[in-house]
Amino acid sequence: MRRGVLLILLAAATAGFSFADGCATGTPIATFNVKILPLKGGSAIPLNSVNEISPGEKLRYEPVKLPDDLKGAASVSVILVPASDSDARHFKILDAEPIKNAAEWVIPQTPSAIGLIFGSYGIDNKKITSIVQKHPEIVTKLTDYAEQNTRVEALVQTLSTYEKSPPTGKSLQSVLQGFSTQYGLQMPALDNKTASSEQVLGMLKAIAPAAGPQDPLLASGSAVKAGGLAESVAVSYFGAPVALTVGGAALLETLHSSLFPPTNFRSAFAQPAAADATNLCSAKSDDKETRAHIDYIWMSRIPNLDPPTISLTAEAHLPAGMSSTVAVSAATVAQLGNLTRARDWQLVSAATAIPIPVKITTGAANDTIALDLGRAKPMPGEYQLAANWDWTLFKVNGKVEVHALGNIAGVHLAPDSSDALIAGTGPVDVRLTGTDFEFVDSVSLVQKGRSRKPVALEFTLPKGKGLGNQPEMQAEIDTAGLAPGAYSLAIQQVNGATGEVPITVHPANPEMTQIPLRVNTGEPQQHIILHGTHLERIQKITSSRAEWILADVPEDAKDLNERSATAKLGTSAKKGELINAEIFVSGLENPLKIDGIARVAGPRPRISRTTKSFAGASGVELRDGEIPAGTAVSFALQAQNLDSHPSVTLACSSDGDTRHKISVMPGDKKDSAELDVTGHGSLFLSVDPGVVGDSGCQLIAEVNEEETGTSDPFVLGQVIRLPHITSFTPTDEKVGDTSYAAVVTGQGLQLIEKTGWGSAGSEPVQGIPTPMPGNPEEQTLKIAVPWPPPSPRAPLYVWLRGEDQPRETSARY
Repeated sequence: MRRGVLLILLAAATAGFSFADGCATGTPIATFNVKILPLKGGSAIPLNSVNEISPGEKLRYEPVKLPDDLKGAASVSVILVPASDSDARHFKILDAEPIKNAAEWVIPQTPSAIGLIFGSYGIDNKKITSIVQKHPEIVTKLTDYAEQNTRVEALVQTLSTYEKSPPTGKSLQSVLQGFSTQYGLQMPALDNKTASSEQVLGMLKAIAPAAGPQDPLLASGSAVKAGGLAESVAVSYFGAPVALTVGGAALLETLHSSLFPPTNFRSAFAQPAAADATNLCSAKSDDKETRAHIDYIWMSRIPNLDPPTISLTAEAHLPAGMSSTVAVSAATVAQLGNLTRARDWQLVSAATAIPIPVKITTGAANDTIALDLGRAKPMPGEYQLAANWDWTLFKVNGKVEVHALGNIAGVHLAPDSSDALIAGTGPVDVRLTGTDFEFVDSVSLVQKGRSRKPVALEFTLPKGKGLGNQPEMQAEIDTAGLAPGAYSLAIQQVNGATGEVPITVHPANPEMTQIPLRVNTGEPQQHIILHGTHLERIQKITSSRAEWILADVPEDAKDLNERSATAKLGTSAKKGELINAEIFVSGLENPLKIDGIARVAGPRPRISRTTKSFAGASGVELRDGEIPAGTAVSFALQAQNLDSHPSVTLACSSDGDTRHKISVMPGDKKDSAELDVTGHGSLFLSVDPGVVGDSGCQLIAEVNEEETGTSDPFVLGQVIRLPHITSFTPTDEKVGDTSYAAVVTGQGLQLIEKTGWGSAGSEPVQGIPTPMPGNPEEQTLKIAVPWPPPSPRAPLYVWLRGEDQPRETSARY
C-alpha cells in the first residue's frame, strides 16, 4: 500500500494581494490547480483527492490567479519523496518551470510525496540529494507531517463552513463528531467552562498528536483569534515559523541552512476554491521582514490505497425520489473509513449507470451510506451501488432495489374487513390492499368533519418496513368508542406525504320489520313501504323472483325507519309463496340475506268506473267533474277482485286539502258516509264531499281488501262549494251611470265576488251578506247589475272568489 502524497509549496510573500474569500484566516497567497492525469485517458483528479499514483502518470500544474510578484521570474519545481526510508536514494527533484505558465511532469516512480516549490532562487539538486541520503529519516518526517497537515486542513475547513453557515438543528459538537467519525479520531468535548485557547490546543492534540506544548509548532499560535475557532486553529498550527519540525527543530534547521540560506519558512494551508482549484492560505498576515525572503510551505497527505471491498449488510429496498441510508460492512475498519475517498458514486444496472450524491458515515455504531435519490431520480428496478476509486470502478456487493412509493389513492379495505367495521363491536383487524406498503411510516384514524386529534393505530407488514414489495398491510381499529360515520385512515409514508383512505364505521346493520311484505300478482309494478331501522343504508334489494327499485334517500337522512320501494314480480311467482332476498348495504361488501321478505298475494282490488247523483241544484252552474259540497252525493262503484269484506277510504288526493279522512265498511254509517254492497263487484256509497275537503279538493276513493291490499286511488270528482240562490230582485236604485242595484236571497252568498249578465262585463258586489231575521241560515246580498239586461229573461252570472270565469245561475230578470 502506497504511503501518500506530500505537496510543498513555497511562494514569495507579497503585500497588498488579496482574494474575495476562500481562506479561513490570513491572506490567500495564490489560486491554482494541481492534478494527476491517468496513463490511459480519463479526467484529471485533484492531487489532494487522488488515492494512488503510478509511474508514468502526469502531474499538471495550472495557475488560476497569481499576484503580480509571482508573474515575473519565479519558478516552480517538483520534489518526489520516495515511499519509505529505505528508498531515500530515489529522492528526486524535477526541473523547474515558470510559475506563471501551466506545466506537466511525468512521474517516473511511485512516490509517497510530491512537492512543488515556488521561488526565485531555485534548488541545489546535489545538496538536497546528499542531505536526504545522509538523513533518510527525512522521508518519514515529511510523510508524517503531510498526513497531519491534511487532518488540520480538514478541521479548519469544517470549522470555517460551520461558522459561515451553521446547519439547521446541528450543534458544533455534533459537526465535530461527524469529523471524528470520518477520520477515526476522538475530538474533545467543547463546553463554556473551557478557555478557547485550551479548546484549540485540545483539538490540535487530537489531530496532530506529534505536536506538544514544547514544540515550536504551537509556540506562537496559542492565542484564540477574534475570527473564531477556524482562524484560531489555522494560526496556532500553521502560524509557527518552524511548523515543519514536527519531531524536532534539528531537521528543519539542517534543511533551511543547506537549501534556503536567505529564506524564512512560513507554513501555509489549502482550502478549496471553485472548480476543484486550491487556495493557498497564509496563517499570518503581519510578515514585515525585509532582509530575507519568506517562503510558504503546504503539505497534503494522500493515502495511495487499494479500492476497499465493501458489502451491503442486507438487500436494500429504497424509495424512489428521496434520500435513504444503507448499512455496509467491510473486512477492516480502515476500509470503511476510506470510503470517503471514493468518487462519482452511482447506481449501475445491466442497462444504465445513474450518478447519485452520497454521504458516507463510518466509525459509528453502524457504518452507512446515505443515497440522495431525490436528485438522481433513478427508475424503479434492481441496481448495484458503485463508485470510482480514482479511475477504477469498484462495486459494493449486494442488491439495491429502487421502488416507487405506494399509491395511497389506490388503497382500499379488503371486503371482509370493511363489513366488520360496526360501531361498538370492539377491536377489529382490518386488511388493506391496493399498493406496496413497505414504506408506510404511520397509520392514524381520522374522523371526517371533526377536529379531534387523529388516533395512531398499530399496523403490521408481512415482511417488515423497507424489506421489499408488500401488497398487504394490517391495522387494528377499536370501534368500541367510535360513533357511526365517515372516517379515513391517514397513511403516512417515509417521504412525509400522507394519503387518506376513506372508510366507514357502520351503525348496527339494517333490520326490517313488518315482513313478509305483500306483493300482488297481476301488477306490472307495485309501490310498497319498507319498515325497520337504518333503512337509509340499503343500496339495493335483489330476489330471484322479483325486482326491487328503492326510492332515493333524503339528503342527510339518519336512522330512516320507513322507505318507499317498487316491486316487480317475475312471471314465475305464484300466489302464496314466500320470496327471499339479498340486501346490499352501503359500506358492506357482502349482502345481508333475508328469508321470507315478501309473500305473493292475489291481484289487488281495482275500481273500474263510477256514476254519481245528488240532490236538486243550488241555482248556480256546476261544471263537468265537479261535485257539490254541503249536500249528500251518491256514488255507484264498480270494482274487481273483491272479497266479501271490502272497505272504502275517502280522502283528497293532496294530504294538505284533506279535512277529514273517512274509511267505511259495508253497513257502516259515520261522518256523513254510508257504504252498501249491492252485488258482486258493486258498491253504493253516499257521502257529503264537504266533510272530506273544501273547494278544490280532488276527492278520491280506494277499495281495501285484507288479503290483497288496496286499489289505486280513483278520482270521484272535484269538490266545489257553491252559493244557493233562491231569489233575485232588481231595484230602481241607480248605481253609477249604467248600473242598478239588485238583491239576491239565498245561502253561502259570501262566495260571490262579482255579478253580471255574461262574460262581457261584471260589477263587484256592493256589500257583504246579511242574515235574514228569524232565519240566520238565509242571507241577502246587495249586488249591482248593468242596465238594461241584454235580453228579456236574461240569466244572472256570478263570479266566485278566486275564479276568473263566470257561472250561469237560475236567477232571471
